[in-house]
Amino acid sequence: RTKTVGQFPASTVDTAREVAARVIQREAAPVNEGLTVDEALRRYDREHLCDVATGLRIMRGIDEALRSHMQTPIRQIIKANVLGPINAKKNDGHLSAANKLQSQLVTFFGWCAQQDIITASPCQNMPKKSKEKPRDRVLSVSECRALFDAMTNEWPAVALLVLTACRRSNITDLELQEIERDDDGQPVALHIPAHNMKAGEPHTVHLSPAARANEARALADHDDDAPGDAILW
Repeated sequence: RTKTVGQFPASTVDTAREVAARVIQREAAPVNEGLTVDEALRRYDREHLCDVATGLRIMRGIDEALRSHMQTPIRQIIKANVLGPINAKKNDGHLSAANKLQSQLVTFFGWCAQQDIITASPCQNMPKKSKEKPRDRVLSVSECRALFDAMTNEWPAVALLVLTACRRSNITDLELQEIERDDDGQPVALHIPAHNMKAGEPHTVHLSPAARANEARALADHDDDAPGDAILW
């Protein structure tokens, strides 16, 4: 490696020697590897994912993908470490999951680069995402009826997803205090808080008669719960 310190005689030989000594000293010093992958991921969760409605799911995906590298300095992570878990999902035939994981990892390491946690993202020049195969199987009317009957009786949370078209986390993270009831104590609306909405704005979902009946059955076992309790579907 070379370093230009100036032109002679403006820069003297003594000055050049002094600069060279500092460079040699700096190169010989131990490298500060900075945060581990685990520390960087926890910071990413605190400073970024906490404001994302699907943050918990993203955190779990990244944690699972990089689990074997958690104590590795994040600056030592290379592209092969990132491609490994993505390719594993591709090889298992889970193309959609592989594409989703790739997006999550690219965003995470991009954020780390923006925060100067790493000098460059190992995800640069990543291969293009896999082309997902469209599904051509659809349920028949009788299958839809049978499935919905099963959901209503056994999985009321899934039935409520169908009846309200809400996001999964809107229903699975629902708390009793977020359910509006009428004078008879029957559910009439869901008030989803801002932190559980993708747009970051609170949202009210008015329930149809079918959704009201489904929700009433689901709430039957929660009459004694505190308002802030989550509904254990």
